[in-house]
Amino acid sequence: MYTRKHSGYLVTLGVVLLLLAGLNCSKDSPLTPVEKAPPKIGSSPTVLDISIGIVLNQLQGHNASVSISLDSFSLGDSIGLGGFDFLVAYDASALIFISAEPGALIDNGKFEYFTYRFGPNGNCGDSCPSGMLRIVGMREYNNGVINPNHVAGPGELVKLNFFISNDRTLECFLPIQFYWLDCGDNTVVNDQNTRLFLAKAAFDYNGYELKTDHFSDYSLPADSCLASDTANPSQTVWEHSIIYHNGGIQIICDDPIDARGDMNLNHIPNEIGDAMVLTNYFINGYAAFTINVEGQIAASEVNGDGIALSVADLVYLIRIIVGDALPLAKISPDMVAQFSTDGQVVRVNTPTPIGAALFVFDGQAYPALADAANGMEIKYGFVNNETRVLVYSMDRGRAINSGDVLNISDSATLRSVEAATYEGAILATNRSFQLPTEFGIQQNYPNPFNGTTTIIVAMPASDTLNVTIRDITGRQVIAWDGVFEAGYIPIVWGASNLPAGIYLCTATAFEKSATIQMILTK
Repeated sequence: MYTRKHSGYLVTLGVVLLLLAGLNCSKDSPLTPVEKAPPKIGSSPTVLDISIGIVLNQLQGHNASVSISLDSFSLGDSIGLGGFDFLVAYDASALIFISAEPGALIDNGKFEYFTYRFGPNGNCGDSCPSGMLRIVGMREYNNGVINPNHVAGPGELVKLNFFISNDRTLECFLPIQFYWLDCGDNTVVNDQNTRLFLAKAAFDYNGYELKTDHFSDYSLPADSCLASDTANPSQTVWEHSIIYHNGGIQIICDDPIDARGDMNLNHIPNEIGDAMVLTNYFINGYAAFTINVEGQIAASEVNGDGIALSVADLVYLIRIIVGDALPLAKISPDMVAQFSTDGQVVRVNTPTPIGAALFVFDGQAYPALADAANGMEIKYGFVNNETRVLVYSMDRGRAINSGDVLNISDSATLRSVEAATYEGAILATNRSFQLPTEFGIQQNYPNPFNGTTTIIVAMPASDTLNVTIRDITGRQVIAWDGVFEAGYIPIVWGASNLPAGIYLCTATAFEKSATIQMILTK
């Protein structure tokens, strides 16, 4: 359990906030209400909306800026913003933090104090956790001069500057989110130093509310953080009143801009011309790329290690050309094969035929091919208390289709599945294989997406399923319906002919409906 150790921040901020100096707000030692029991989360009115922006269509190996913004501030014209203390988390393996700057709303002397540090605890040196920033801003610096500026928003509070990793195995969306370790994280004070605002709720970048019980490492400040003294109006009042919205950076993945190994972008990958372009790069640098720099950089990731423009890529490309190695197929993250089992039968719903699948069971199993894998070959073995089953075919006309794949004649628990198309493209698979117990719709993947995405509907039993997609105005753009068996039903939607924007997908079955929000980018 982390406790706050950045005492310099609390003391400096506490001079302004009056109440903060000397208080320990960690979850290990929560504040005690003065006169009355604190209200439950949600009972306080929403006073502020604060969001981390969503930045679209960013290129790997380039810089990107993301804003933390005050979207609404409803304390009235006579009361403004006095200070904030934000704790922000991100994936440090994908995003390299460069700097934080005062946003336009507080810049040019409107806030007299602004600083940031790595990690939750300030200057912690090499012990700082990866991918975490603390950002503190104050209107007054307690220097004896009254700040004449009045900040009420809306507007940009902070600008975060990142460098996007060139690792070509990254997901297409890199989340950046507010994070809580103790009561003082992500708090805002008014400029009269009488009200300190804590989070009331937080939402992910898709607009769905984050629940503590769904995220073991994610927790909003508890009711025990609240403190109020109604008998002394000059005393600071703590209250849950902020709605936080998380965001992130959507990067342009390799799929739309390259074919792996096609360095000269002539639609013929892994030929001598591609080797010449990559060789010229090592001598002449980026001047070797005269067609599409970003596309040619992405195409250079030949050996599948996620690192573009490496000598290892050149070696592997030469091996492919001379026939000593096979070209690697591109990953297809927009295709998801959903497997499920009732202990006797393994089923799959797949958007594309599967060329091979590896099943790993805990315990001993005796598998046999079922109808959906008719004509495939099967090999299996029992080692170290696990059964490994390979279903494959050397015949291009054979494949695993949606339906029953394996019949299991002994008790064993399906632990994992790997799957790929005949061409070698990797298919994403689910991690839980039990049949769903409730009807629902999972968030589409990838999201945001460019062109194609996969929607997963959970069907606890057989029923008629209707799926409708509408744009933000409510206009229907496409619909599917049919009778489906129990399981996880994948629906692949290609939207390359539609404009970028927000789309709503509604699934209806069992006299119930569920809706998700999807973001299409261009």
